[in-house]
Amino acid sequence: MRWLAFIVAAAALALCGPADALINPQFTPTDLVEQSGLILLLEVTGVDDDDLADAAVKKVLKGELGEGQVSIDLAASAFPNQTAMVRGWIAAGQTQALLFARDVYAPQGGGDYDAAGYLSINGQWLALDAAGAARWDMEQRVERMLGTWAGGTDMLLRAVEYALSDPDADFPVNEGVTWDEAVSGGRVEGKVIAAQAVDLDGSRAAWLFLAGAERDRLFRLDEGKLRDVTAGHNLNSRSAAFTWGDFNGDGRLDLASHGGAALTMHYQSGDGTFAGQRTGALGGGCLSLSAADAGMGRRAGLVAGTGAGPVLVTFSPDGAAHAEPLPTGDAPFDRLGEGGGCLVADLDGDAVPDVLQMFAPAGLFYRGQAPGRFEAPVLTGVAKGEGRYGACLGDFDADGLPDVFVCAENGNQIWQNGGGGRFSPALHRSGEIEYIPRPGGVAAQAGDFNNDGRQDVFLAYWAERKPQLFFNRGFRSFGHARRVDLNVQGLLPQALDGQQAGCLGDFNGDGALDMALVLADGELWVFPRRIEGGPALAVALCLPPGAPHAGPVNIRAWRRERSLGAWVVRAGEAATLVGLQEPGPATLGWRWPDGQAVAKQVIVESGPVRVLLDGE
Repeated sequence: MRWLAFIVAAAALALCGPADALINPQFTPTDLVEQSGLILLLEVTGVDDDDLADAAVKKVLKGELGEGQVSIDLAASAFPNQTAMVRGWIAAGQTQALLFARDVYAPQGGGDYDAAGYLSINGQWLALDAAGAARWDMEQRVERMLGTWAGGTDMLLRAVEYALSDPDADFPVNEGVTWDEAVSGGRVEGKVIAAQAVDLDGSRAAWLFLAGAERDRLFRLDEGKLRDVTAGHNLNSRSAAFTWGDFNGDGRLDLASHGGAALTMHYQSGDGTFAGQRTGALGGGCLSLSAADAGMGRRAGLVAGTGAGPVLVTFSPDGAAHAEPLPTGDAPFDRLGEGGGCLVADLDGDAVPDVLQMFAPAGLFYRGQAPGRFEAPVLTGVAKGEGRYGACLGDFDADGLPDVFVCAENGNQIWQNGGGGRFSPALHRSGEIEYIPRPGGVAAQAGDFNNDGRQDVFLAYWAERKPQLFFNRGFRSFGHARRVDLNVQGLLPQALDGQQAGCLGDFNGDGALDMALVLADGELWVFPRRIEGGPALAVALCLPPGAPHAGPVNIRAWRRERSLGAWVVRAGEAATLVGLQEPGPATLGWRWPDGQAVAKQVIVESGPVRVLLDGE
């Protein structure tokens, strides 16, 4: 049997390091579930002085078991250091476990038991040998099983439940997509702060916005050429911080920009050109800008991140700006050190935007009471790290709450959203994204770049490394996307000098995310996703300018019974693409801040279907 053969191979390679634990295409969680006669959810209740661990059976997921208790002899292992390691996990509170048995306990002649098993605990794998009814001997830690699943025992439980409930359940072993021929945009002069895909005209194709210390720029991908259209739209801005939104309620997208001295609003007119209007707000400096519903009807407000805490900026009908700091409570600003920008989204699932400001060692969570009103902050774990950094939101485990990915000069982290402003570090239980990326990330973005309905991660580096993408296998387990890795594929060698900025966006309107990069020397490149046989299948979620609620809004999506998680949709940003692997229906659901719930079914047949969140 493949199960038994795999145990032998895994045991032989048990001492390999995690860098060798690549995804195994021959033995996925689907294979594991199909070939298991018994699957138990356990809760370890204690370990005695002889290293015998007792575990209560919390749920029988597959098969039958007459006993309500299972014992595992940790001391049976030939590796005492591994016994001590597992005992330490349990003592530290890692007591949830999943046991997979090839056969339901089947006693053979002479009292032997023809069974072999695996135990997942603390996100790691142990090989077990049957020692009797409801009793198992620990053999050793099996690193190779991380090739079947590396993502935490809690996430494995959800993967097992998915595999048991859906006969078409899949756990991708690679990204399944490649790039088309790259498109050059020439060389951009001056320092580029950030890149973003924006939706300026409501078309299927996104525009590329480059924020620059000396000058901002707009580009469009037109007939295979990347064209600078900045001058034609009279955009005369420069941005150290920026955001897009409808700030005067006229149904057109505007740019809020802070160039270092003060906030300037660049309002879009009916002919698509922009006119700048300097305000007196935020003269003391600005770390980030985010458009947000501030309770002003169709006019969006701004949340500005500053060194002294977040500031809410609202606009009168005559365009006057009013800045008010968010309540500080007893926030320990003096102990938080270097301040970072703010992430603004509904982070606790109540349909009202919240604010999360990151500092070097930790963060502050400001719960939104209503649009434009916030509670005093509470300390939370989300840290921006040291030096230059990038951060993004994505529901990586598809539980309906956005998680946070952060890259910085001192490393990367995934912060798992536990609700209520509680976040916990989870990078060490998230697959290949734990050990393949390196420190020095300058930009991060979540998005479904391979159209399978899961939220992936894009990562750009400021020096000595090409950008990387990581595909989501489901439930916060990531694999390195080697088929679109420029280094693995030998593409764009000059990118090894680093990137100033980068982003994902559907710049040609074919329903698939492309990759835009600004290299260290200012070279601009776009890598379109290769599409075979027509446009890609996707739901394109758009919050249009002038909508009754300025957002951001969390949209839940489902494909049949499978949850695709929550997708953060913002006015001004390019359409959020939720990919589908085959034609058919997708179900959407969301709530507006006033409590109105919306449910919608979308039929995707031959390409992307645009869904406007216009308040209806």
